[in-house]
Amino acid sequence: MTDKPTPPPVDNEPAVEKLSLGPDFAVQLIDRLLGLLGKFLTVSLFHQLRDFSGKIAHWAVLVFAALAIISSLLAAVKMDSFALFAGGFGLLVAIIVLQYTSAKFLYAGTSLIRSTPTGLSSKAFTDCFALVFLLAALGSLFGGISSAFAADGLGPVIALGGVVGFVGFGLLCWLCLQPEITNTKIGKEVSSGEEAIGIVSFLIKGLLALVPFIFTALVTLGSVALLLYSFLNPGASNFREHAAADAYGLIGVQLGVGGLLLPFVSVLLFLLIYLIIDIVRSVLTIPHLKK
Repeated sequence: MTDKPTPPPVDNEPAVEKLSLGPDFAVQLIDRLLGLLGKFLTVSLFHQLRDFSGKIAHWAVLVFAALAIISSLLAAVKMDSFALFAGGFGLLVAIIVLQYTSAKFLYAGTSLIRSTPTGLSSKAFTDCFALVFLLAALGSLFGGISSAFAADGLGPVIALGGVVGFVGFGLLCWLCLQPEITNTKIGKEVSSGEEAIGIVSFLIKGLLALVPFIFTALVTLGSVALLLYSFLNPGASNFREHAAADAYGLIGVQLGVGGLLLPFVSVLLFLLIYLIIDIVRSVLTIPHLKK
């Protein structure tokens, strides 16, 4: 009795179609590039970076709170005002309360996305927007770096803006390459009205999925601005330098507080917008109920 030969392993990976020379060669090439990019930018990697970003954010809040106290002390000494000193401690209390609120709502969007499935009939919309956001990310990065060399004194700020734009547009491209992050099913048979609802829902849930990243970026940039204020304020010797230092301090507080408010405000806006979406979806189902 002889043993049966072991069958060769079955490769579950889909066969990669070869590029064919023709009038749609550019379309095939772009689809291939987006597919390769999608294999690298996976759903699990997105969730890992999101969780890591959330952990960094809480440390950034502590740094922001410390710099806020230092900045208020510097402003109080500069203006010889006890009110500014007291206002700094009031800001510290507000930061503590807002940190608690943001911690409670930072990942609330994840459960909301999980409980609101939507569908699109094809990948045409997501693929086109993925290409647009990819080009915007590359343009922001190279444009910011090249402009930084030509700028006078504002080079680091422009370069930082280019990097921030690259990351922001890159994350939007990531969402379009992996629509399942927003609980969006591709290939579902839907009507024209439901397709429109699916597109709007995809965009809204995409922004909600990015809240941890935006929260971290705003609080970190706010801390950097307050740090610049702490360095520039003591050495300011004329009105222009004082104005520049004060501008950094004001912008830093606005960015940090705005970031701390973002998780709660984003969830609230999402619920209000989705209430409207559900009403529209109910209206679209009325003709089907009459049949």
